[in-house]
Amino acid sequence: MNVVEVLKDEFDVEDILDFTHHKFRKWVRRSVPFSAAWEVTNACNLRCKYCGLSSGEALSNELSLEEAFDVIEDISQAGTQSLMLLGGEPLVRSDIFEIISYASLFMSVGINTNGLLLDEELAKKLKAAGVSQVKVSLDGPKSHDVMRGAGTYEKALRALKACRNAGIFAIIEMTVSRLNYNEVPTVVDLAMGLGAAVVVNEFIPFGRGERYPELMLNKDERRRMQEFLLEKKRTYGEWRVAFEDRYIISEDVALLKMIADPFCSAVNVGCNAGIFAYGITPDGKVLPCPTLRLVVGDLRERSLKDIWEDSETLKKLRSRELKGKCGRCELRYVCGGCRGRTYTLTGDILAEDPLCWYEPSLGADLPPG
Repeated sequence: MNVVEVLKDEFDVEDILDFTHHKFRKWVRRSVPFSAAWEVTNACNLRCKYCGLSSGEALSNELSLEEAFDVIEDISQAGTQSLMLLGGEPLVRSDIFEIISYASLFMSVGINTNGLLLDEELAKKLKAAGVSQVKVSLDGPKSHDVMRGAGTYEKALRALKACRNAGIFAIIEMTVSRLNYNEVPTVVDLAMGLGAAVVVNEFIPFGRGERYPELMLNKDERRRMQEFLLEKKRTYGEWRVAFEDRYIISEDVALLKMIADPFCSAVNVGCNAGIFAYGITPDGKVLPCPTLRLVVGDLRERSLKDIWEDSETLKKLRSRELKGKCGRCELRYVCGGCRGRTYTLTGDILAEDPLCWYEPSLGADLPPG
């Protein structure tokens, strides 16, 4: 279904582009580094086959505890309100509870973990330190141990249950590749049965995973999976099922109608890398997002506020002056593709997203209005 065809009696193609562009510009002018994903260490107690960081040993120049405190204060002053701590494996860092306790004074704090160390006692400590949510990596009952190691699936389940029992919002974080594509319905059902949420990420071949480009989903697989997840989101609610749903707006008539309506306050900027979200590496470098491995600044040298305002790379991302099919797409300002995957596969942050299934109705590249 071409959603633009369905809406043609209400909006011209150019109307959709113009109206969404107006809203996009309005929100980009308000761009703040609201949400951070901070890799607090490269150390990890697993060697997952498709780890995006090739995690294992800690880096020699990781931020010290005092530097971590400085970073927390700095990113808070710049406007960060939501912080997800990840790795590597954040729970192997000896001072992780000090980092959590301090960060929770300024913003909401979550942890992204493989679950190996997370039992009932540790879950209670995380709750007491100020953690509001925990994401546990879980790829499916058949594939998880194959990718992460024998016995890791059961420990991930234990971690999810421990968080639930401690009163922490638990989230299954599933990385989908061709190895576990068929397990998506099983994992969604598992999450709903546990009273948890599920976040579905799509495998991108960087880090240790660059050896397995053949594991990426193709366009048709991505579309079928996202159609399934959209139905589950409608069934269970916005906060229970999450995925890269900016693409699926091409098939969500009701949502696009609201976002395209210039008199409706509903808005969506699509890929928010460098607009409202960013990443931090173990040594304090700033990334537009954890999957866009392009350094835009160093928190040991400059404040996040200055980096956010001055970075030419971030300005390019906010321009949404995309190339190829993305550049002529009427949904450019409510989608934008995945800039991280695009950069990994093409080396160009503004290139056409190679794995987008949607064919634009506009016939030629149109510059921003």
